[in-house]
Amino acid sequence: MKSASMGRSLSTKGLVLVLLFSFGLAHLVVAQDPPQKASDQVNTLSDSIEDVLVEGRALIETDLDGAIEIFEVLLKERRSELGDRSLAQAHFGLGLAYYHKTFYNLAKDHFEQALSTEYGQSNPDMQVNIYNNLGVVNDLLRQYDAAISSYQRALEVESDRGRPIEMAEIYSNISLIYYNLGQWDDALSELERAQSLLNGVDAPLQQGLVYQNQAINLYALERFDDYLQAIQKALAIYRAGGAHTQELQIIYNLAEDGFRRTRDLDDIGRLVEDGTTKAQVNDVGIMQAYFLLQAGKLALLEGQPSHAVNNLNRAIERFKSLGFESQNLPDDLYLNLIEAHARMGEVDEMMLALSDFREAELAREMAMQRASVNELKTQLDFNEQASQLQQQTIELQAQRVRNVWLLFVLVTLCVVSLAGVAYHRLRIKSIQRLYELNQQSVIRHRQRVKAIEPDERSLEPQNAAAISIDEDDSAEEKRGQKWAFQRIEKAMREEQLYRHSGMTLPDFAERIHVSKRLVSESVNVFSDSTFPEYLNQFRVIHAMERLDDPASDHMSIDQILDEAGFSSRSAFYAVFKKACGMTPKEYRGASRRKSAS
Repeated sequence: MKSASMGRSLSTKGLVLVLLFSFGLAHLVVAQDPPQKASDQVNTLSDSIEDVLVEGRALIETDLDGAIEIFEVLLKERRSELGDRSLAQAHFGLGLAYYHKTFYNLAKDHFEQALSTEYGQSNPDMQVNIYNNLGVVNDLLRQYDAAISSYQRALEVESDRGRPIEMAEIYSNISLIYYNLGQWDDALSELERAQSLLNGVDAPLQQGLVYQNQAINLYALERFDDYLQAIQKALAIYRAGGAHTQELQIIYNLAEDGFRRTRDLDDIGRLVEDGTTKAQVNDVGIMQAYFLLQAGKLALLEGQPSHAVNNLNRAIERFKSLGFESQNLPDDLYLNLIEAHARMGEVDEMMLALSDFREAELAREMAMQRASVNELKTQLDFNEQASQLQQQTIELQAQRVRNVWLLFVLVTLCVVSLAGVAYHRLRIKSIQRLYELNQQSVIRHRQRVKAIEPDERSLEPQNAAAISIDEDDSAEEKRGQKWAFQRIEKAMREEQLYRHSGMTLPDFAERIHVSKRLVSESVNVFSDSTFPEYLNQFRVIHAMERLDDPASDHMSIDQILDEAGFSSRSAFYAVFKKACGMTPKEYRGASRRKSAS
């Protein structure tokens, strides 16, 4: 199943890794009989059962609907002729066809029915095939416990047969489930088991795939040195074995790692050039298209938007020459093309590319909805035939009506979502700019507070406390205010009096032994603010530092505002928003994005 679809693409923190994550089960799926070319017309009622089974399996590769029709005719109209073995194979073939059609629930139903037959319970090859394919569909349905259970049953069957390659494949498939769950250490443990089984076995391709799978989990764990070692081992194996497609995929992933993490443009350029050349020499069309995409991204980073546009347009042409429709093109193509036109000031071309991107997203959503509706209809038809209840027919009609309305709602939501995504991106950029400005404010505040040291010799406390705004000696008055402000700043820095939520001007003046009038005057003169505003400045700075500190991630917003000295959530949000131009939650998000970049 997994290999029948040539693996599945995986992503780790935004890095798309085009890796064949598991060995797959292609040789198991078709092991019963070699595929034969199907005739244009199949008379399933007159042909022998075995001929029809062969014909159906062959059509899975070329005509899924035709294959489904053949197997369904066998199960509906010729069921009485089917022996136990043929019944198991018919259900198994129908399960494969529905899997390739991405109707995973139906595929699971038929695999389970194949397993329930006597032949499915007694034939080891059939058991391993069924359990492996059940593991795959349960994985795709995100029923991970059921998937692991299916793979473990396959291992139980294989353990008595002494086939290390097949067992290694199963361990590799189990590792994929742990990867999907984010349990990367567990995934690596399963891959180590697979690797131990392959030691001493002449199976270079499988060993290379295990190294690839190890690499993707090491990348997820941010063990980048180990990741590079594993990926280089896989690369060496593929080069030695002439596995050009797999080699090109690794080169592509190394370049993506450069884009996402290392930002070494020279290294990226060498990888893209190497990959492009090898893809052309070995005529691997899909990788030619992907390397053109990477060449466009690289040109953008190098400040050459016109070269980027040229490479990206060539990538689009190459993808389409391979049968890709606009809705199936990578999002990166559209997004980088939009950015390139924007940098060149080509507004019309930028808007055209943006329109194409929106249409592609909408078409993709519509296709997914149509597939879901079709699968649901087929599932209901299957249940209706099994139960022979008229009520299921009524429910199907009602479901169709609901699906039409659901499709309408989803299309509307898609349009609204596109507008929301555009606004969200603009808002994120604005918040990041505000965050940078706020960071500069925090730095200036720290420098100012650190630079201020009270001059105890310049004025005695009792004299400073006695100074009044009405005194004639303005110079002495100014000295007293300056001394008092230095005293206030020192108390804020060392005693953090601002963290007392009920702190008032009289309380503060009493704590530092300075008259409240002098405190008020000195704050007004040297900070150009009232005493409450002055307190809130320190509280906001304290909150910003907590929100920036990864060690405070466990603290909630309420805990932070309480620690900073605010008396209420509403007061905190009002003061913070006024001071920073954003909410505390937005500030924390901007800080995390800054750290991640």
